[in-house]
Amino acid sequence: MKRELFSTALRTLLSVLAFSALVAIGTIGGVAFGQVPSANPPFNGDTGALITDAAAVAGTVNSAQQNNLDKSGVVCTYVASAVSGAPSVTINIQNYDSASNTYYTMSTTGAFIPSSTPTNTMVYPAAQASSDPATFPSNSVMGLPLSRFWRVQRVLSGANTTSTGTLGCNQLR
Repeated sequence: MKRELFSTALRTLLSVLAFSALVAIGTIGGVAFGQVPSANPPFNGDTGALITDAAAVAGTVNSAQQNNLDKSGVVCTYVASAVSGAPSVTINIQNYDSASNTYYTMSTTGAFIPSSTPTNTMVYPAAQASSDPATFPSNSVMGLPLSRFWRVQRVLSGANTTSTGTLGCNQLR
């Protein structure tokens, strides 16, 4: 009886020590690994407005870095609510390369005149530009997967111009 009790206590202690070691390994280097969710995340994820322009003048704005845990791609949409002058906008989806600590453009809309008609760009594995809706400018689709970290960039150009609008994204499985 004592031997069985001792054996059970020893197994419990070893289990606790093994779990503690896994927790310690999971936080090495200041990086904590997230808990596995108990339910599947939503099929697609709406990131909301990543960039909101309020009478923005010429320049480049980058969204905060986005974390991609389980999605294959993303579609981003820019809609302008007001413009003055003749602004030109370019929307880029950029993947992050941790080895070089830089962002690189995966998909771009090319320059367009902002309007209340949505303009889209997308990164998604095996996506084909030939079957895109009219709101996707030519060459604005990249048939590759989205990386672990990414961001979206809005470039506004034109002298004495402003644009008010919103740039939002939906991550796709």
